[in-house]
Amino acid sequence: MKSEKNCSITSMISTFENCKKLKEFRIDGFNVELVKSTNKMFYNTSLSIFNFSSYNTKNLEDMSYMLAYSSIRNFSLNIFNTIKVKNMSNLFKNCTYMTSIDLSKVNTREVQDTSNMFGSCISIQNLNFSVFITSNVINMSYMFHNCESLMKLDINNFDTNEVIDMRNMFDNCESLTSLNLFYFKTKKVKNMDYMFSGCSYLYFINMSRFDTSLVTDMSYMFNGCDKLRSLDLSHFDTSKVKFMNGMFKSLYSLNELNLNNFKTENVENMQEMFQYCKNLTSIDLSGFNTSKVKNMNKMFDSCYNLASLDLSSFNTSKVGNMESIFSQCHSLIYLDISNFDTSKLINMNNFFEGCSSLTSLNISSFNTANVKSFNSMFKGCSKISSLELSKFNTSNAVSFESIFNDCASLRKVNLSSFDTSKVTSMSYMFSNCISLISLDVSNFNTNGVTSMHNIFSNCSSLRNLNLYNFIGKKVISLRGMFKDCHKLTSIDLSNLESSPDNIGSMFENCYSLEHVEISKLITDNIHFTDHLFENCYSLKSINMNFSMKSAMYLMGIFKNCYSLISIDLSSFKSKNILSLKSAFENCISLTSLNLSNFITDKAIDMDYVFNNCSSLTTLIVPFNTERTTRMRNMFSFCKKLTSLDIRTFNTKKVRIFTDIFLNDEGLNLYVDFNKSSNLKEYLPHYINVNDISQR
Repeated sequence: MKSEKNCSITSMISTFENCKKLKEFRIDGFNVELVKSTNKMFYNTSLSIFNFSSYNTKNLEDMSYMLAYSSIRNFSLNIFNTIKVKNMSNLFKNCTYMTSIDLSKVNTREVQDTSNMFGSCISIQNLNFSVFITSNVINMSYMFHNCESLMKLDINNFDTNEVIDMRNMFDNCESLTSLNLFYFKTKKVKNMDYMFSGCSYLYFINMSRFDTSLVTDMSYMFNGCDKLRSLDLSHFDTSKVKFMNGMFKSLYSLNELNLNNFKTENVENMQEMFQYCKNLTSIDLSGFNTSKVKNMNKMFDSCYNLASLDLSSFNTSKVGNMESIFSQCHSLIYLDISNFDTSKLINMNNFFEGCSSLTSLNISSFNTANVKSFNSMFKGCSKISSLELSKFNTSNAVSFESIFNDCASLRKVNLSSFDTSKVTSMSYMFSNCISLISLDVSNFNTNGVTSMHNIFSNCSSLRNLNLYNFIGKKVISLRGMFKDCHKLTSIDLSNLESSPDNIGSMFENCYSLEHVEISKLITDNIHFTDHLFENCYSLKSINMNFSMKSAMYLMGIFKNCYSLISIDLSSFKSKNILSLKSAFENCISLTSLNLSNFITDKAIDMDYVFNNCSSLTTLIVPFNTERTTRMRNMFSFCKKLTSLDIRTFNTKKVRIFTDIFLNDEGLNLYVDFNKSSNLKEYLPHYINVNDISQR
């Protein structure tokens, strides 16, 4: 674009904003002496050629956002008369193609705001600030934010005496390896939050002369500086700081941290303060005053190598959030938090999750009257053998999901005081408590519970359970409820009156289970019954209503029920069966099976359905197989079966018949080849085939 001759201009604010096709600009003929602002002048343009050199911008005061989001690659600020410019904020923001900016002669004596000046100039590798005057700058926030290619930054000449805001100043300068801020004067700075956040290759920061006496926010200040190995902040004056949340988060390499003189009497937020300090083995917090802290969520989360913590000075009377406070502190051997005031907590989710080295916990002083959620509170505390929770007040609890999950050494837990009248979720509550031999849950009120899936799964040593009070009228999912409870011989759920959607794997791998009483269960809405009794080797009887009007998945439902002599499925009414794969596979004691009421017109997979039902003498299967594509080993090893009528079968869509009648010597098969002609070639010579289509 070229200008008209002798044209006098007073304002250039947003003149060419969003002119995305603008690539060249020459200002020949323009009189710009009266212009005070070029704010957003070339915002979001494709500008690549720029000429302002012959014109006087002596009255220019505001250059904010002038070239922001433009496509310009090289630029010289020297062509402007900037003697009166006060605002250079966001000047080059998101100039992602910019590789060079010439600042060698620029006059910035009056500039007060350089916030986000070079923000997200992701291609810039070097900047020369040798004549850059910052004596009047108040705001340097985001100045180099996201300059991810910037490898070196010499700002020793910066005069920062007047600066109030340094938040996010170097945030995400991920190529910087060192920063010398020895000459920085920070006596007026109030905000240092995110100042070095995301400087992932920074090995060294010289802050030895920092005056932080007025700073109120240090949140996420060093977050993600994962190459820093040590930090000595003993000279920091933190007496006015309110926010320390995330201050040292994700300092993966940090193994030494000196906070000896930290004053924290005004701090309100310590959320994620040390989260992911993976190599830190100890932290001296003995001088911490936490009387005003309201949030300690994830404070020490994932401090994998932290072996001990002295929190005896902690005052937690105002803390309302301690979720995941010690989560994944794998190396923590001992923890004394008997002084903790938990009266304001409304959830204790993941409180000690993954504290796999703790052998004991004294939390008898915990006030849990207001706690609603205990999800995963002790999950993964694999060395704790006993828990005394008799003083826990759970009258407001709504969720116990995974509270004791993976407590592999837990042998004793006192739940006599547990009030579960408001609880809606108990899923995975005791899952993988492999050392629990007995468990008293007779006082549990389950009237409001909607989810019990995997509640006792893999309690492989549990020998008995009193489930008399398990009524659970609102339960939707019972999936995996007793899965892998290898030692249970009987399960009495005679009072369970729920109408669930999912009971898949409910008793799977209960090797010793002989009897199941679940007669009141309403099965009309169940969609998932897959693997329901799979690998219940000892199961002899089941008292259960098998109407299952909505059942879709029956794969493995009775697979490997070696001891099951009979199953009454006469009430089965589902019209939605999609899979019968391995449904009765290896039921070696079954002698007869009548599936005449099974509606299978939607079934796709019938692989292994009756495989190795070696005692079966009677099998009635008037199946509709019009949609079935798989019948691998469907009737193989049914050695005692002498007659089988499959005249209803239509196998035109079946692609896999492999070994469908393997080892069924002497079987008399009745089939209609008009509907199943593709089956012929897979029929072994040792069975007698009767083609009813010829009659």
